[in-house]
Amino acid sequence: MDVVLYKDGEVIDQFNPIPDYWDANISDEEIGSWKGNAKTIAELFPFIKTSDIDKYLVRWDLEEEEPSKAYSTDEFTKEDWQLVDFMTKLKLPYPIDDNGNPKGQTYKLWTSQLKLVTQQSKSELKHETKSKKPWWKFW
Repeated sequence: MDVVLYKDGEVIDQFNPIPDYWDANISDEEIGSWKGNAKTIAELFPFIKTSDIDKYLVRWDLEEEEPSKAYSTDEFTKEDWQLVDFMTKLKLPYPIDDNGNPKGQTYKLWTSQLKLVTQQSKSELKHETKSKKPWWKFW
């Protein structure tokens, strides 16, 4: 789980609870760059104190038998879903509705190497599955 904070298009902070998960040989400098900084975040969210979020920005111990919650009021323990508790503290809405559809604006990215793939809606699929043969001809 990478969390990257941008301001005016520039990365100003980043966090990953297990930065060496995919590559155990990354440098200490790279690991350090993913620590996250509660003070930087609190400066952008004036209603947040560093003590409200600093326990989210910790390295996870994957050997921990029973992961704990960062704060007693949280719903989730130290796992991917803990990000939802963090977002709630920052008053960021969950970006997906109850039906699994994205909320807000979404964008499609494509390049000459990454071709645009569109998905058809159910109504388009129904229309397309109808026979192209004229109803009045017998085959």
